[in-house]
Amino acid sequence: TGVGGPDGAAAAAGGASNPATAARMASLKIMRRLSALSVSCRKDDSLAQAMIRTLKACREAASQISDAQLQLESMGFISDLLTLTEEEVAALMKARQQQQQQQ
Repeated sequence: TGVGGPDGAAAAAGGASNPATAARMASLKIMRRLSALSVSCRKDDSLAQAMIRTLKACREAASQISDAQLQLESMGFISDLLTLTEEEVAALMKARQQQQQQQ
């Protein structure tokens, strides 16, 4: 299990067997996660907002790939990047919260 590839793609797809259907499911799941992440972080947090915009653009570009298997693998990679981004945003928010408590 590495970043991207078949394992990440399968996790992103939620178990669909047809690559085209799985890629669509993965894309929708990624959009839901991006929306939730966007809501959870502050609008003035330019770093988090930039990461979210970048991943949205990657998802949009990946959805234009005509080869369903390649599209699915790309969605898996984006899903892995999104997981890392979610962890990074959570760490940033926690650090800022601790900083505010110390002031």
